[in-house]
Amino acid sequence: MATPPLAGALALVLTAMHLLRASPFLALNLSLLFLGLLLAAWGALIVMQSPLSARLRALLSRLAGWWEIAPAQVPLIALGLGLAAASRAASGDGPSVHSPLAAPFWLAGILLVYLGTRGSSRGVRRARVSPGELGLLLLLTCIAFLIRAWRVESMPYVLSGDEGSAGLTAWEFLDGQRDNFLGLGWFSFPSLYFWLLSRAQVLLGRTVLAIRLPSALAGALTIPATYWLVR
Repeated sequence: MATPPLAGALALVLTAMHLLRASPFLALNLSLLFLGLLLAAWGALIVMQSPLSARLRALLSRLAGWWEIAPAQVPLIALGLGLAAASRAASGDGPSVHSPLAAPFWLAGILLVYLGTRGSSRGVRRARVSPGELGLLLLLTCIAFLIRAWRVESMPYVLSGDEGSAGLTAWEFLDGQRDNFLGLGWFSFPSLYFWLLSRAQVLLGRTVLAIRLPSALAGALTIPATYWLVR
């Protein structure tokens, strides 16, 4: 029966995710996750050798058909979402991250979802970008950035309350008061934005320019992003 190993795997993984919130014992968390994955693999092997195998393959094929991907990519998406949930448990919402596994889980989850969805537009052929088209795209992006970045440290003249609060939250990363870039920061905004501001402050100092320039750059990059999405 596949039920006992799969149930045990779920219990161990949930226990590990719970411990990621409060337990500083990294070895214990990793051990529980490893045992959970082993039990899950054991249960999967039992399922593949049982009459449920044909039904499982049919389900994977149906899901893959809806998403226009290969059946083998469906488990990658599921595993990526599971790692995202584990990353959420490991990071928490506070200023300090609960476990150093949060960032690796987050990056691995993004990678697996990307691999799972890669080639989802197999029936659509993208035309190759000509050098002239690429040059025009780069020119428009540079112009957009220059327009946004010109005198950005003094226009507008007044530093708004939102900008100041964002800058102060970014300072917390520099001062060691905050290290969780996957949690929540000022006004429940994602801390990743404030962490990026802190990187700009490392390069440009604790200035108005460091607070505003990342937003100007992000705004300019929406041009190639929009081009890539709609092309």
